[in-house]
Order: sequence, then structure tokens, then C-alpha cells
Amino acid sequence: MGTEAGNTIVPEQSAGHSGIAVVGNIAVVRRVDWCDRLCFAITTALVFAIYLFTLAPNVPLDWSGIFSTGAMYGGVPFSGGYPAWTIYALAFAKFVPFGNVAWRVNLSSAVAAAVACGLIAMIVSYVGKLTHEGFDVFSRSGAREQKLIRWTCGYVAGVAFGLSGAVWGKALIGEFWALGALLFAGGLWLFTRWFFEPVNRWRLYGTFLLTGLLLTNNQELLLVLPALVVGVALADERLGRDCGLVFLPLAAVLTAWCQWWLWIEFPSSPNWPVLVAFAGAIVVGAAIACKTRCVGSELKAAALSLLALCIGLTLNFYVPLASMTTPPVNWGYPRTADGFLNTIGRSQFERPEPTRDFVMFAQQLWWFVKLLSKDFGVIYLPFAAVPIMFFRSVTRFGWRWLVALVTLFVCVGVAMVAMLNPQSTTSDIKLLRPYFICSYAVMACMCGVGLIQAARFVVRRKPSAGQTAD
Repeated sequence: MGTEAGNTIVPEQSAGHSGIAVVGNIAVVRRVDWCDRLCFAITTALVFAIYLFTLAPNVPLDWSGIFSTGAMYGGVPFSGGYPAWTIYALAFAKFVPFGNVAWRVNLSSAVAAAVACGLIAMIVSYVGKLTHEGFDVFSRSGAREQKLIRWTCGYVAGVAFGLSGAVWGKALIGEFWALGALLFAGGLWLFTRWFFEPVNRWRLYGTFLLTGLLLTNNQELLLVLPALVVGVALADERLGRDCGLVFLPLAAVLTAWCQWWLWIEFPSSPNWPVLVAFAGAIVVGAAIACKTRCVGSELKAAALSLLALCIGLTLNFYVPLASMTTPPVNWGYPRTADGFLNTIGRSQFERPEPTRDFVMFAQQLWWFVKLLSKDFGVIYLPFAAVPIMFFRSVTRFGWRWLVALVTLFVCVGVAMVAMLNPQSTTSDIKLLRPYFICSYAVMACMCGVGLIQAARFVVRRKPSAGQTAD
């Protein structure tokens, strides 16, 4: 049997047919089975087929023309640089052997969004094991029916995300949002795998690497970092403590050039949503330090996590190198030091002005709920509350993962609302809707797990062999 050291679960060497080691009442999923892979493949293929059928054939409106030109020549398409997206779209623009350039760049968005949907479906199917396999649940159903439920619920979650208003619209045009969704979903998948098998820390480092790449593509998702640290603390207290006390302060310095920095003209005009999120995660680390009466025992892992984030962020140096080639789109002329800092920092745009009125913030949260219901589908939202309402039927480690997921939603959803300060106008809705794509991804995972929980209760009430219904 495996052992439990602190809050870190060390699985058995062999976990049996189900691929799960059980330590106390904690399930540690050891591998991805065929059901998870099938869920990923079918969801990705079907969503991509829908995207391909509705893909924009040429250059659509908004900024797609600039982005398509930037991708074709590997330039600097817009303020911020978007090096990860530029390199990704450049591969499609150069190596896809058919279609015009704009269509190829649009295709890159469709591929990224479809794979993101597949990853969300696989996360739901994978985590679905925590609610039944190896425990006294689904006792009246066979293994095939259990896998069918996981596959179906994962597929529904992935498709619901992919066909939501914000995601579908951005998956058909040549812009950077779809790649951001893919990087976020990829990081969430690696984090989930590490969470339930924490001895394989390379997945955690991969999570922070993808987060660094994500920040070169979507600077506002700086809010992901404190949520990740809290999630790490829920899986491994000592590592979370050192990440909170060492990783986050240094990460704040590393991202200081970002338009969404922790403080803007501090203290007169602080970016308080980001500041509160970072401060909250640091307080969690300090509380664990008081509990364990130790600091630095996992400093090496925290330093490697920070290094992985830095490696992802170094892709920003592609921007001045691309500018030196004098491409047709060379936004901000970042080959110079001033041009580079202005481009990366998006200094030509206004700084965020977060909400400072509580009543207005409550109204904006209601606006967000209505937007979520409209874009994601009101029929799915009640299922997101099912895992929380019936948390007693989930393993202790599964419950911690749900808390980490809720924390992530608060950061990329609720805190994002406060930071963007929407005014509920038509233009604001169109402009700000894509900023909530990552919160839609988290909501899709919650809904998928809730669907599995709901199916669990239905199956438990099904008459077993030899019994008749009343």
C-alpha cells in the first residue's frame, strides 16, 4: 500500500486493473484509460468538424487582417506581441498546402479550440473515476456502463464549452483567443494529472511552463498564478507553502511590465483584484508555514516551477527578433529597448480601472451570470453546483481538486469581472466576452463532474438483477 507523507500521496507501485491506488479514503488515479483517450479523440474530432464547416473563408472583420498578415510573415501583429500565437499560426500559414492565407490562419484557431474541447472532455472523464471506481458506488452498474457515463459526460462538457458563444465565435477567425484556450486547457489537464499523482512533478512544471506561454498570449490571465499556488497547496501543503512565499513574489516582479500588473500608480490606483488574489495566496502560504513550523523544505520544486514559468515567458524575446526582420506588420517597432517595453506592456492602451463600488460590482456579477447563462447555456449551469452539494460522496482528494477548481473560477471569472469593470453596454459585451473564455472552461469541467454525480444517483436507484421496480 502507498503511504501518505504530509498531504502528498505516494501511490502504490501497482494499482490494479482500475488504475487507482487507494490510501485511506483518498483515490490516486494512476493512468489514463481508453475511455479518457476516446473521449478526447471523439470530442476533438466532432467539434473540429463543426468548426471546419462554419470556418470563415477569408479575412473577417475586427483585427483578423492584421493578425493574418503578422502570422504569414512572422511579424509583430499587435500591441503585446503575441509571440506564442504568431509562431503557432505561422506554422499553419506556411505548411498547410491548400487554402488562402487567411483561411489557414483561421484553421489554426479551429484546431486549437477543438483540442481545448477535447482536453476538457478528457479532464471530466478522468476525474469522473473519483466518484465511483474503487468505492461503493455504481455498485449496480457494470464497468462498461461506468465508462459510458464518464465518456458521455465528458463529451457533453467539451461540446458545451466549444459551442458556447464566446468560444465558437473566436474559433472561426484568425485571432489569438483560441490558442489561449488551448494553453489554459492544457495547463489544467497537466495540473489535474499531477494533483492526483503528485510524485510525478514534471507535470506540475509543465503546468507552469504552459502558464508562462499563456501570459505571452493573454496577459490578463496573470490571475491564474495565485489560483495555481492555492491548488498546489491543496495537493501538497509544503510545496504550496514555498510557492506562496517564494514563487508568487518573484512572479509578480517577473510580470511587472504587464499592462495588468499588480499595482498601477500604487497606492492611489491599485489593480486591487490582482493584488487581493496574490495577497490571498501568499497568506495561505504563510498560514501553512505557521502550521508546519517550517519554510523552504520544498524550495527546489518551487524554484523549478518558477524556472518553468520563466522559460515560457522568455518567448517574449521573439518579438524584437521578429521586428529586426522588418516584416510588413511591425507593431511598435520593438527592435529597440523602448519599443520592446512599450509593445510588451501594451502602453498605448489604457490601464485597467477596476470596479471600486460594491453595488456596481454586484450588478456586474449579475451581468456576468446572465452572460454565462446565455453563452454557455442555462441548462448546464445547475449541474456545476452538484459536486459541491454532494461533496460527501466524493473522495477527500477529489473534494480538494474541486476546491482548487472553484478557486480558479473565482480568479478567472469573478476577479476578472472586477478588473475589467464592464458597463453592460452592447459594445462592452462584444469586447469583453472573450476575456471569460477560461472561466467557461472551468465551468465546463464543473458541469461535467456534476453530470457524472447526477448519473451516479440515477444508477444507484436502478433495480439490480433479480429485483423488480415498485
